[in-house]
Amino acid sequence: MNDVKKPTMAGGKKSILDRLKKDLEKLKEEAENFGVEEAVIALLDAMAAYYDLTGAHNTSIANFNGVCVIRTRQASDHIAASAEFANGRMSVYRGERKPWQVCITFVDADALWAFLISGAADVLDLLLKNSAQIEGNANYFYRFGFLARELVRETGFDRFLPKSA
Repeated sequence: MNDVKKPTMAGGKKSILDRLKKDLEKLKEEAENFGVEEAVIALLDAMAAYYDLTGAHNTSIANFNGVCVIRTRQASDHIAASAEFANGRMSVYRGERKPWQVCITFVDADALWAFLISGAADVLDLLLKNSAQIEGNANYFYRFGFLARELVRETGFDRFLPKSA
């Protein structure tokens, strides 16, 4: 979605991670100023940039192919974004990209945001509280969650997240 320039060799992996840390630090501000949808797109863009720029896709997404849709149920604050993994790359789209392998529908934007900022997102708890519904292959959702947590851990953004109980 965003135009991302590849760093020069002089920048190295450390400068890439520093840049991503700064981008992720702006994520909270974007959520407050522009809304949850922009924050979701920013998070997905950061994930795509991380895998593209660091080469981490060699191990993390090399053999992961599929589409993960994240959306909200309520029409008043409907949010929809898609992450497509194919050929070792991740692409981000506004709206629902079809066909998808997994679609996670949150009851509202607040439930979606609460899940995204959760330091230790618990999928079972999410389902038991009826905060979200998973359609399709749940393994794709677990994999997507792993990839998101890997980005947060690798960039050090986890220090900004609330600690789970």
